[in-house]
Amino acid sequence: LRLAGSTLPKIFGCGRLDLEWPTMMACPPCQVQDFAAQRTTCDNTGWRTVSFKQMRPCVGGMRAPPGYQETCDGKDVRSVVKNMGQTVKKKYPVRALFFATATLLLGCILLCYATHLHRKYRQRFLQDGGL
Repeated sequence: LRLAGSTLPKIFGCGRLDLEWPTMMACPPCQVQDFAAQRTTCDNTGWRTVSFKQMRPCVGGMRAPPGYQETCDGKDVRSVVKNMGQTVKKKYPVRALFFATATLLLGCILLCYATHLHRKYRQRFLQDGGL
């Protein structure tokens, strides 16, 4: 237990006294973003070790991901899966453009169909005397 900041207690009279109680439980629970990959240099067999180091203070929550071995050329399964996200990000604008074009085309088709129905049934409606 210690005094918080530069607060000095008043010896006589009532005053505000701020105390700090340092505890590990004040830290937030650990999450994925609290850990960073640490890669070793490549050894003579072409492999390196990847381990995860805690970058921010946290307690409990998620544990650090387990370490693993990867090839230095990035052809192992974990490297391929990690880089798949980058491939998807590159294809995203193409897919978005495709869906936007398809939606616009569908909207135009529906508008033309509604215009066709309006012209087709307008004469019948007017011949029957309207409402």
